[in-house]
Amino acid sequence: MSRTDENGKTTHDRNREQLDLFLHTHPSSKPEKQHNKETLLLAEQIKAKRIAEAACGQHGFTCANTISTNFYSFFNKVMETKKTNASSKNYDLWQAVLIHLKRYHPDENLTFEQVTVDWVNGVRTYFDSQAKTKTGNLISSGTASSYFNKVRAVINEAYSKEIITKNPLKQVKGITAISSERIYLGLNELRALVKTDCRYDI
Repeated sequence: MSRTDENGKTTHDRNREQLDLFLHTHPSSKPEKQHNKETLLLAEQIKAKRIAEAACGQHGFTCANTISTNFYSFFNKVMETKKTNASSKNYDLWQAVLIHLKRYHPDENLTFEQVTVDWVNGVRTYFDSQAKTKTGNLISSGTASSYFNKVRAVINEAYSKEIITKNPLKQVKGITAISSERIYLGLNELRALVKTDCRYDI
């Protein structure tokens, strides 16, 4: 990237990458010369790869090394940012989502290349009508909505970090939580409840 100041001077932004490679300053033996030759070749290969990656980004393409990022590994990274003492319940919720996702897609080699519109729709359908609690009951629409929103957050994070250049969520609807009807006790029921014996005095 580059920027031009008010005087018209262009400054290029460059990031230096430490390769941890070394060359023998004055190679005298055959092994030292071979080492220098192989190290220079490796450095050139890394340079060519970085140039290709930069070109991908400039022209809106997704390079193979980013789109092949493991989805579950990235999910874990995002989930770990939610691990605080103040929001332990939220972290537990993220863990529950991960468990359900692996029930839907057990292959842990899942990459973002596989996170297509069809895949996301499949996850949505799973949460909305197939995912069950530990007791074997279908999860509520509110839980399904909350779970799916966590998946959406991970995909949006991947999009913001340019791991993917097209966001499949644009073609997938969220899950609407249906509020359950609350049933209240009547006056006579409350009076009967007050008269009912209870093993606990409180």
